[in-house]
This record gives sequence, C-alpha cells and structure tokens, in this order.
Amino acid sequence: MSLALELSPAAAAQNLIGRDYISWSAISTYQQCPLRFMFRYVERLTEQTVGASLVFGGAIHTAVERHFRDLLDGNPAPDIGTLLDVYQDACDARDGAQVIFGKEESHISYQQLAERMLRAFQNSEAAQPGGTIIGIEEEFRGELVPGLPDLLARVDLLVDAGDALVITDFKTSKSR
Repeated sequence: MSLALELSPAAAAQNLIGRDYISWSAISTYQQCPLRFMFRYVERLTEQTVGASLVFGGAIHTAVERHFRDLLDGNPAPDIGTLLDVYQDACDARDGAQVIFGKEESHISYQQLAERMLRAFQNSEAAQPGGTIIGIEEEFRGELVPGLPDLLARVDLLVDAGDALVITDFKTSKSR
C-alpha cells in the first residue's frame, strides 16, 4: 500500500503542497497546466513575470474591499481619488515579478480602465448593498468532495438582507 493511500486527504495535501487544503486557484491552475501547478504548488517556485490583467484584477478588488470596509466601519464611501490611490498602491505592491502587458495595453491604459470601472462601481447598486454588511473577505473551509482535501474559499462580501444572506464575489474580466 502506498504512503499516499495511508494518509488522510488533508495530510496527503500537506505532504504534497505544504498545506492541508486545496483552493479554486490551485484547481484552476492544474486544469490549465499540470506542469505549472507542479512548479507553483509543489516546487513553490516564484514566477518571474505576472500578467497585467492579474495585477489589475487584484488591485481593483483591493479598492472595492476598501469601499466596503469604510462602510462597515460606519464611514462614508470613499471618493474616487481614494479608491484610485488604493488601486495604485495595490499595483505597486507586487513582489518583484515583472508585469507583462498585452499588445495594446500599458500602465496608463490600465489606470484609465481602473478609473472607469471604479466610477461605474461607485454608481452601481452593488456599491450600496441593501442590508447590513457582516463580512468582507471572509474565509470558508470545508469538505466539498468526500476523500479529497478541504476546499478553502474566500468570499468578498456578506450582507444580511433581513430575510436572506447575500454572498457576493466580485470578478474583473475583459470577456463576459
């Protein structure tokens, strides 16, 4: 009998990738490229480059999170200047990986897109959820499939709407 079969799913994951759970990004990475999964999660190699869209999405997410944290703290929603500063700080906080832009993309084109998106967000119903904000960036962990490691997920926003719990996960993408 192999060692992997003798271990619990959590212990096997811990031995393989250094953590006793699996995440959506790990599953997605494996589906796209098993070799990339091995480099990132098993060998734990740092990537030398990162796509501009990934940096952009993370920075927009950080700005939206700031918006909801201010509301949760009982403060007014931040203005566009504050959100753009948060966006820029998040872009600048990359850990040394070179940012790779697409053919028609640049730092400036992404800044302009960020301003348009954050303004649209501020003017949308999503920016003023109906109910009480009870969680931002909440972590959930549990067994999704028996015999596999737990799935770890992070939810962007939890709102108590009185008669329902509204769970929101914000995404950025150029395609629908």
